[in-house]
Amino acid sequence: MFAGGKGRAGEGGLTLKTKPASGEAAVRQLLHEYGERNRDGILELLTDDVIWIGTAAHEQIFGKHAVARLLDDDLRTDATPYDVELTDVKEIALGPVVATLFVQTRASLRGRTDFALECRNTYTCCDKGDGFRICSWHCSTATALQNEDEYFPISFAENIMKKATLDPVTRIMNRASFEESVQLYLKERRGNYALALIDLDDFKGVNDRYGHHCGDKVLAFVAQRLKRAFAETDLVARLGGDELVAFVPSLTGEEELRAKIEAFFSGISRALTLDSQVYMPSASVGVCICREKRGMSYEQCYKAADAAMYQAKHSGKNAWRFKRF
Repeated sequence: MFAGGKGRAGEGGLTLKTKPASGEAAVRQLLHEYGERNRDGILELLTDDVIWIGTAAHEQIFGKHAVARLLDDDLRTDATPYDVELTDVKEIALGPVVATLFVQTRASLRGRTDFALECRNTYTCCDKGDGFRICSWHCSTATALQNEDEYFPISFAENIMKKATLDPVTRIMNRASFEESVQLYLKERRGNYALALIDLDDFKGVNDRYGHHCGDKVLAFVAQRLKRAFAETDLVARLGGDELVAFVPSLTGEEELRAKIEAFFSGISRALTLDSQVYMPSASVGVCICREKRGMSYEQCYKAADAAMYQAKHSGKNAWRFKRF
């Protein structure tokens, strides 16, 4: 019996340029488009209100045209002598740019009680800045030797989420996931907040002198020190190159923010060994404190923090400056 399988869908430029209302809608639309392009070879196809499920296991046991049709919550079969019960369909919300749709069915031969086939399909789509794209799907069926956790790989979906939302070098948020999270916060919540922009001093010299592998080591070190200095409720990310950022929602006062920035500078004030040579990292930080009544956008807050960061650069580097609004 087919016990498990993995595949890729949506390759060859299949992308939703218009962002759907939800992650589930994204998966449905992408799979519908994929199915339209691959009518002869598609095994899984989701449309707006109909889910067609035909896995390799179904095909092997029930024949080439064994597909189950789901409309609303009522599963019917066409020209196949078996009954299919839908046991679960849900969206797994893993992050702002990742969505996973989980479909579980139970099939049994009509008129028989000695056979049942449970099948789980996990579809994951990602938005990497150019629109939603199906990045993976997983189909598996249980055997007598498998338990529930083994044949529904939650870790598989979680790994997809991490790859799509985290920067691979620093292991903190990437630009896309950070900016979408901040935009969502500014749209739905109120209160004072702060944005801290961090730029490493003379970082280009690190890459030129020691190589990019050492540059990555410095970035990872500084990023983790930034993460430690700020709270779990704060957002930290790598925007690109040697530019990092921290967002502090629901800011209670400037002293709280000063303590975090001082903790960051203290954390990076240690020597690193790069190719048997000692290197001391430093950074320039610009901070924008935004009060609720000003209603500033993310772009406005970023520009203000960027201006403050350049003030810190011009003051001699290894420093930080504030802008208040």
